[in-house]
Amino acid sequence: MESSGSLFVGSYILQLILHLPLQMAMHIRDLVTALVRRMQSAQIVGLKSSLLLIFARLVRGLQYSLLRFVSTQTLKCQLSVAK
Repeated sequence: MESSGSLFVGSYILQLILHLPLQMAMHIRDLVTALVRRMQSAQIVGLKSSLLLIFARLVRGLQYSLLRFVSTQTLKCQLSVAK
């Protein structure tokens, strides 16, 4: 797809993630792969920034899960060192 034709895809995908998070969860890996490929080939700055917003939203949505994971791993590491 041409860069100009896909300029509004970022906001569409973002709306899908915001309004249908459970349904989109199973597609996150494919979505991230497609976003990275599209950002690498995009030549329009507006398209790149639109796609970058999707990454920001994904990270923001996962921040609590990531913090919980890091905390759990840190605690496990501390417990194994204490033994």
